[in-house]
Amino acid sequence: MQVSTQTSTTTISKSLRVIVSLLMLMVLSFGSNVSWGQTNPAAFALSGGNFTFTTQTATNTTYPTNMQGWTTGTNNIAVLPTAAPGADQSLVASGTTTTSGLSNLGANGFNFLSTSSSPNQQVGEIAVALNTTGRTNVLVTWSAFDGNAQASSRIMNLTLQYRVGTSGTFTTVAASTYTTTGTATPAASSTFTNIALPAACDNQAVVQIRWVYYESASQSGSRHSIRLDDISVSSTAQSALTPPTITSAAGATVDAAFNATFTDDATWRAAITGVTVGGTALTAGYAVTSGNITFTPSASTPAGLLQSTGSKSVVVTATGYNNATFSQTIGAGAANKLAMNTQPAAPASNGGALATQPKVNIVDQYGNATTSTA
Repeated sequence: MQVSTQTSTTTISKSLRVIVSLLMLMVLSFGSNVSWGQTNPAAFALSGGNFTFTTQTATNTTYPTNMQGWTTGTNNIAVLPTAAPGADQSLVASGTTTTSGLSNLGANGFNFLSTSSSPNQQVGEIAVALNTTGRTNVLVTWSAFDGNAQASSRIMNLTLQYRVGTSGTFTTVAASTYTTTGTATPAASSTFTNIALPAACDNQAVVQIRWVYYESASQSGSRHSIRLDDISVSSTAQSALTPPTITSAAGATVDAAFNATFTDDATWRAAITGVTVGGTALTAGYAVTSGNITFTPSASTPAGLLQSTGSKSVVVTATGYNNATFSQTIGAGAANKLAMNTQPAAPASNGGALATQPKVNIVDQYGNATTSTA
């Protein structure tokens, strides 16, 4: 039986075109309904000073360092959201208070104005990322202004929120909402001074704060814009925290690992940076676990720190904490060998008694004298 190669090839080609077309439709459909996520700005280290924003080049379409604009993820929101942002919000260069979108006003900050049509239905949010490591009492100051006031307008708001890290929901900061009027007379501008972030924001690698623009409720009419400007964030150095009390191991010897114990504090454990014995760094021979610091003399580096006997001053250092200090006594191990303690001296004359009698000690594996007389 003869099979037509051309017919078979044509059928396969048509099938491939159909499959490709379906895949393209799926991608387009998926992309129009799903957010691909937002850009997280680099965190500003408050340990180096206060964060300040007062001006920007009006023609820029990129956000200032440590800042980023986001969409709300939902069209024309009529309730304050706490959800993660939808996607990045483009920055409109050289805007005014009547410019739709999130606009760059140069020395006058940023302007929020949403519309009922794409692409400005999800305006918007502005975020600042902060590194509060070693810092506490984080205070935020900013100014807000009612923009293009019009009669029979919707009442709009701008509210500050925060989250720790770069994912998850946001929490609203109390007493941080600016509200416009619904009339042709604009609301008075307001400066929010030293609004405190909660203690949960202290000593964190990343804290994101954002200002969200939204309606008070589902309304009709035009919208007032809101201008955000003169942002600053201050903080104070965090006082060193108190570490847990460490209890030395009883009956410790050079022959076996021993545990110094403490009431477990996972945060302190994670902050530990090193251990010294007698003022010298112990670079190997210890391990920190829940409620225990296990010292292993056989693995000690330098060897003499844990392989010699006596009372040892041990210091555990941890970032953000005072030093944890304790005294650990380490005893000799089991009798292992003989070691010369005193070398003999020749007698005064041949055949006479040694001028100095030799003496040997019974020592452990590391040469420490034991009490053994065997």
